[in-house]
Amino acid sequence: MFDVTNTNLPKLVTFAEFNESSRPREGERLVKVCYRVDSKTKKKLHESVCLSLTPVTAEDVKANIDKLLPLFLESIQDQQDKIARKLYEAGNTSVSTTQLSIDAVAEFLEESIYESRLTKEIIETWFDVTLADKLSSAILSKHEGIGITEDRLLAIMTEYKSKFSALAGGRTSYETPIATALVKVFDLIPESEDTLTVRLFTRLSDMLTKQKSTSDMLSML
Repeated sequence: MFDVTNTNLPKLVTFAEFNESSRPREGERLVKVCYRVDSKTKKKLHESVCLSLTPVTAEDVKANIDKLLPLFLESIQDQQDKIARKLYEAGNTSVSTTQLSIDAVAEFLEESIYESRLTKEIIETWFDVTLADKLSSAILSKHEGIGITEDRLLAIMTEYKSKFSALAGGRTSYETPIATALVKVFDLIPESEDTLTVRLFTRLSDMLTKQKSTSDMLSML
């Protein structure tokens, strides 16, 4: 007879449409599967979906360390190989052991995870689900009485979406007026702990901070 109090028993978790109201169950995290586009047809292969899942904890890792440790070590060595390749292809003929240390691997992995998660498709899904309705309503409200055509509204929304999705590129940088306009959009979103919302806001805020710092330096000359 099954022990129904045992929360570790296998269970089926159903995928659901990912939209603005998607939330994980209490104590769980939301796993998002963003839509993919066929590179040839440019059509979506599937829509964005999500599911609520019990997160893996440090205790889970410790309890399974004998199984995981060999995999961790292999992964660390793989990352060292990648770092070595990157350094060599950048023109280095020798490297410091510090550049291949555990700390260096951890930093490299953190950067890799950031780059792999922040894709154009993920940001576009975030825009459609979190921002599109609020932004279009704000634009229409601002132009109430003056009027704005449907084509003009679509063009503005497309431009905003394009500017946000371009942030998937690690080197993307905007001049102060554009970065300021994008930061202002976050006023339309209720305070959120969503990782992507916080990350995009921080990225744009950092742009403005660096530009202000550069401007302050130049003003001293």
